[in-house]
Amino acid sequence: MTSKTSFGATLVAAASACLLLAGGAQAAELVNGAYYGSGNNYAPGNWTVNTGGTIELGLRGHVYQQPAQAPAGATYIVPLNSVASLDWSFDNLSQIFPTILSASLTISNALGGSFSYDPLLTPDNAQNPNGLGGEQNSLRLSFAFLNGPGGINYSAATNATYNVALTVTTTEFGTLSDSIVIQQGAGGVPEPATWALMLLGFGGAGAAIRSRRRALAA
Repeated sequence: MTSKTSFGATLVAAASACLLLAGGAQAAELVNGAYYGSGNNYAPGNWTVNTGGTIELGLRGHVYQQPAQAPAGATYIVPLNSVASLDWSFDNLSQIFPTILSASLTISNALGGSFSYDPLLTPDNAQNPNGLGGEQNSLRLSFAFLNGPGGINYSAATNATYNVALTVTTTEFGTLSDSIVIQQGAGGVPEPATWALMLLGFGGAGAAIRSRRRALAA
């Protein structure tokens, strides 16, 4: 292998490591599909799914009244001036329903605004037709109850980043969480964790370059 090829391979490896650190979640399908509303059980569903014990949690973001596009990791991109919509799913995959201690759906923006509530208490949730106790629903980020004082201050015309987390705690399986990012347009101010990953990646690439230069000088 020539020195030029080796140097290029080192940079590719460093970049790949950064991508792996940045997010491991991938688009997936729900076991029971989408049963809320009408026309939402399309394929591929492009959900981000997490399963623990007999519980399956799912989240996805998309343009309102349009199918969800495949996420980049767990990031769903919504074009500027298009209203962002969020779908969530809680399903029990067993005939024995677990004891739920708490549940929360939290939406926050990069500037510190957030809103959290118990989604399983929403009266218009769709119920799993197989009778196992699952629930699903959808909401637009423009809904007024999300945008009160201290809320997410959503605007379809503003570049912003919204972090979404669905968390359920049960007696049988402890706490299970699923999370996604909805990026409106070019996104907003990066989270501290994102900056940390970027700096780590730059530092790794820089170290690889310095190491290579020392080897060539020797």
